[in-house]
Amino acid sequence: MCGAEIPPQYKTNFMDILKSKFKEKASAQAADIKNLLKEHGEKVIDSVTLSQAYGGMRDIKSMIWETSLLDAQE
Repeated sequence: MCGAEIPPQYKTNFMDILKSKFKEKASAQAADIKNLLKEHGEKVIDSVTLSQAYGGMRDIKSMIWETSLLDAQE
């Protein structure tokens, strides 16, 4: 389908599938972060706590980088 317009009924179905997959992955990621904070939330990382880093980042110098690995063949 090079350059062809996708019919509206397929766009809706595709978006529903995409949203569902995103929600599934985001829920798993949120659970992982919740467990990390529960177990190590008060652990000091430099001059701030992990809770501060995930809880707003106000007045602190840090960066949370959550990357994904993309397979070149998929």
